[in-house]
Amino acid sequence: MADIKLCPYSKDISTIFCNLTLFRMGYSAEQARDELISAPQEEAGDDFYRVTADRAHCPDVGYCHRLYRTEFKKVYGELSGEKMLDGLRCLVEQYDGTSGGRSALEVDDHNVVVAIVTPLMRRVSQLWPRAAVMWFVDSSGNMDRSDSRLFLLLTHSPVGALPVGAIVTSSESTSVLTAGLQLLLTLMDEQSFGGRGARGPVVAMTDDCAALS
Repeated sequence: MADIKLCPYSKDISTIFCNLTLFRMGYSAEQARDELISAPQEEAGDDFYRVTADRAHCPDVGYCHRLYRTEFKKVYGELSGEKMLDGLRCLVEQYDGTSGGRSALEVDDHNVVVAIVTPLMRRVSQLWPRAAVMWFVDSSGNMDRSDSRLFLLLTHSPVGALPVGAIVTSSESTSVLTAGLQLLLTLMDEQSFGGRGARGPVVAMTDDCAALS
C-alpha cells in the first residue's frame, strides 16, 4: 500500500488537471479530487479502497492544491502586492469601454476601489425613470480570499431590483466607500439618472451601516 502512494500520477490524471478541466468548471481543489475519486467507484467495486490509495489514479490533496495555485497564478496573477494591482489594472483597462461597459480603478493608501458599470447598468440608469429618483445599496462581504467587499447599486421597478452600478472595495471604511461612490459617478454620462448625470439620484437608501450612511 505504501508503494502505490508514492507512484507517479497517471497521464489521465495529469491531463485532466493540467487542462484545468475541473477547475474551470468551478471546482475547488478538494471538489476536483472528490470528483476524480467518485468516478471509478462503481467500476472498482470492492477494490475501490485500493484505487483511492493509488496516487497514479487518485492524487493527494496537496497535489491538487499546488496545481490549483500554480496554474491559476499564471492566469489570474498574484493574490496580493504590486503584481496583483498590475493584473487588476490590466483587467480594468481591458473591460473599460468594451461593449458599452465602463470600469475604473483607484488605489489610495493601500486601499483598492473598483467601480463597474455594465451595459445593462448603463441602460437602466439612462432609460428607467425611477433610477433618477432612488437607488439602494446591497452589500456583501468576504467575497474572495482577499475579503473584498461588493456593493451593488440598485433601483426599484415593478419586476424587482434593477442594477445601476457596482463597487468592489478592500475596506468598508467611510473614506473608501465615499471614494468608490465618487468613482462610480464619474463613469455616468449626462443621460444617466434622468439628466442628473454625475450628481446621481435624488435619494440613496442603505442598510444599517454607519459607513454607508
